[in-house]
Amino acid sequence: MVGGAILAFALSFDETMITILVTGTQTTLPVRLWAMMRLGFSPDINALVALILMFTILLCALAARFLVPRQIATQRS
Repeated sequence: MVGGAILAFALSFDETMITILVTGTQTTLPVRLWAMMRLGFSPDINALVALILMFTILLCALAARFLVPRQIATQRS
């Protein structure tokens, strides 16, 4: 789990750098978050990130619930 978290963290920085290079004059969410790291985040950005995080956790929980066979889940308990 820790290895996956570290890999996801490293890949997210790679995606931010690519986004910065190819956006041109448009402002995307990763570019705005990158710029706000120096000055601090506004409450609306904090709320947006919280919603995205909750949605991701919910999606992962649902995927684990419906994709893991019941037999394997009961053997681990």
